[in-house]
Amino acid sequence: AKGGWGAFLNQYDKIYNLLKGYMIMKPGFHMRNYFSAVFMNYLAGVQTSSYREFQTAYWNYQHDRAVEMGLTARAGKMKKALKTRLIFGEASEEHLRILRYMDDEGILGGAQGQIGVEQVMAGGPKANTKLKRALQAMNPFSSRNAPLRISKETGMGVETFVRGVMGFDSLKRGQGIDEAFERVMKFHFDYSDLSDFEQGVVKRVVPFYTWTRKNLPLMIEQIGANPKVFNRYNMVKKNIEGDEPRTSLVPPWIKRQGGIQLPYKYEGENMWILPDLPFKTPIEMLDPFFALDSTNPMDRIEAGISMLSTQLTPLIKGPLEWASNRNYWKGYDFTGKYVQVPTIYTKIPLLMPMLSATGKNPIAEKNQNGIWMMRDKDLHVMAMMLPVFSDMRRLFPTEEKYQQRTLSTWMSWWGGLGLRTNTRDEQERTLQAAVNTAREQRAKEYKRRAAGLKP
Repeated sequence: AKGGWGAFLNQYDKIYNLLKGYMIMKPGFHMRNYFSAVFMNYLAGVQTSSYREFQTAYWNYQHDRAVEMGLTARAGKMKKALKTRLIFGEASEEHLRILRYMDDEGILGGAQGQIGVEQVMAGGPKANTKLKRALQAMNPFSSRNAPLRISKETGMGVETFVRGVMGFDSLKRGQGIDEAFERVMKFHFDYSDLSDFEQGVVKRVVPFYTWTRKNLPLMIEQIGANPKVFNRYNMVKKNIEGDEPRTSLVPPWIKRQGGIQLPYKYEGENMWILPDLPFKTPIEMLDPFFALDSTNPMDRIEAGISMLSTQLTPLIKGPLEWASNRNYWKGYDFTGKYVQVPTIYTKIPLLMPMLSATGKNPIAEKNQNGIWMMRDKDLHVMAMMLPVFSDMRRLFPTEEKYQQRTLSTWMSWWGGLGLRTNTRDEQERTLQAAVNTAREQRAKEYKRRAAGLKP
């Protein structure tokens, strides 16, 4: 009532936007966005030739505009951009006319896309002097620092391209500007089109809510209207996997993402590819509620709630998983055992001393050999809050469980391929989760018998 809630939300939003920016600050994220958007274009019937035609017309148009405006330096950059993209010919007059029309009507850009709307440059206006801008660019606590700005520009570039291709394709086939706009908004979404409640409440707790909220009904519609596209994925999956039996335990999080077992192994373990395509959304969101492997409605509701909790921001999901001693995404419980803190976290200035000064039972402690130790659930939550260092932990692993999948980690981080290794550690966790589930089931049956009920 005295304005404290508003002040709290202001600080929360700054931390939230900063964390969200770091969560997506990797080449693989933008590559997955690109693959997903190309799939959307495929669903919408965009011609393959439109990609190259749009690219040629776009960069020639940008170059011609710079020349017309007398911007010599920008024209030089556009000339280099043409060569970098191996564009040596001139665009046709018809294609340039379409580009000019798109620009005039405001559908040539990714400002309404996910990155343009959701990666907010919070923390005040852009610095107005060279010194301040340099300091801002190096400040890891500023959402305007150089790595986050580069990530945002990359994301917006990807969205400008794939949205532009669809708009270009629509106009090329004779549709009007309104039809082109509606087509782009249907398959690539307007991320600013939310209610006040969704904008002010839901998005503050679910980072990628807009994507899920708009993609889920679209995929359900397209599965019915365009089933052949989705059936082709199942055909590809079957052809790649063949008749080779699965010789190891497969974690449920791999299954529910439509993983494809590859005929390759790394460190003796099977490799999988988990394409991050839009049709994963209904599988992940609806399967817990409608799965046929359980007839108990309460079990389905519990599984659904666990799934929904994985959508939450780490600022909420972390404490929730810590309090419940459970990793909801991978489906296993924390044991409370002490584990060695990965080297990357011990190198963060002041972090370990701060965690060791947290009362009688500190979060982090050194053992008699001088090695920093933390409980498994404490380390899990800390890793969620430090996404960049968590990536470094996997890319340059000192732990055996991550060393077992170094190749797939690098390929996924850099190329967004969704490559995973079903490591021995994952198999052991899957087995332990199955054992715990069986024990819980036996305990329930015992209680029913004790109450005189049928098991």
